[in-house]
Amino acid sequence: MIGYKKIISKVPENIVKDTLGYRERVMDFLQGNITAPAFRGYRVPMGIYEQRTNGKYMMRVRISSGMVLPYQLERKQRRSPRGSLRMLL
Repeated sequence: MIGYKKIISKVPENIVKDTLGYRERVMDFLQGNITAPAFRGYRVPMGIYEQRTNGKYMMRVRISSGMVLPYQLERKQRRSPRGSLRMLL
């Protein structure tokens, strides 16, 4: 159903905290404050994997309770431009 936005489940507070902390690590990396190997220790547990082609990444999207609505996938797509590490923000 297009436009259906019923909340299915609440995101646990520790996930919110981890995500916001990760955002800070991304900014540190983009600003050159941490090295690529050091950043790897932050991005891999968050589901961000570098592909065999250097500088290309894949994001594993966590889906709470295994349920996702079409509008949620559309929003994720709009916020994730292809080929850019900035999509991780």
